[in-house]
Amino acid sequence: MSWAGIPPVDAEAGFACGVQVRAHGDPVPATAVLRGGELVVRPDVPLDGVAPGQSAVLYRGTRVLGQCTIDRTVSATLAAVD
Repeated sequence: MSWAGIPPVDAEAGFACGVQVRAHGDPVPATAVLRGGELVVRPDVPLDGVAPGQSAVLYRGTRVLGQCTIDRTVSATLAAVD
């Protein structure tokens, strides 16, 4: 994670932000939390086609908070339970 200035004071407690994963895409609402040096970003709605190696840029309004490279994703599809 590369912060643009000082990291948010609420990074370890979790904070609301926008996340942009495509160069020409719009940021979508998300929640981010810093856990043991790892940033976990959870968009409010599932995003299609996000893959390791892509960049994610975090925003608060129009202010860039920072940038990171996605190293893994988790499917939002729930498995059927019998």
